[in-house]
Amino acid sequence: MGPDGTAATFFTTSPVNLQPQFYNFRYLEYKALLATTDGAVTPTLNDATACFNDVDCSTTPATITPTPAAVCANATGNTASGPAGMTGYAWGITNGTITSATNTQTITYTAGASGSVTLNLTVTSPNGCIVSGSQPVTINPIPATPTITPGGPTTFCAGGSVLLTSSSASGNQWFLNGNPIGGATAQTYSATASGSYTVVTTASGCSSAAS
Repeated sequence: MGPDGTAATFFTTSPVNLQPQFYNFRYLEYKALLATTDGAVTPTLNDATACFNDVDCSTTPATITPTPAAVCANATGNTASGPAGMTGYAWGITNGTITSATNTQTITYTAGASGSVTLNLTVTSPNGCIVSGSQPVTINPIPATPTITPGGPTTFCAGGSVLLTSSSASGNQWFLNGNPIGGATAQTYSATASGSYTVVTTASGCSSAAS
């Protein structure tokens, strides 16, 4: 019985080669067909020779490199790469969706809503080694949309101002008419120009919707 629990494991017909999997636990089932023209004689097999090439698969990596290393909830366009130079790639994913081909060195995927994404990869090396690996990728939440509280009237004469305060204590970027205001990253901003002010909060690389 072979390593997968069946009698047929690794049965092969010459000259097909056995795949070097189940490392150090290889089994070979063979058949010998014997014939004779003498009905009084029962042919027997006294010797059998098996030739093999022992392949060391311990140095074959199935390393997964995700980009970015952590993703935002439901983020699209994330990528992950396996080791170069393999003859075969087979990708899988948990808590996400692969949006590209699954048999290439690099894939593109969409993350799930929370928790972590698990990327799975099985590679086949040029020497026939088949190795699997997995890589969890943290999913960071999207920050809540901040609110803006004005410190006084939002209508004032030229030369006046109003202090705007974001509900988020950190990670702020203020905008005027949809354009980021340089250096305006504090929780408060003193507005002196007319227009539409919004603020976006960013945490762990993930940005909220504009206020």
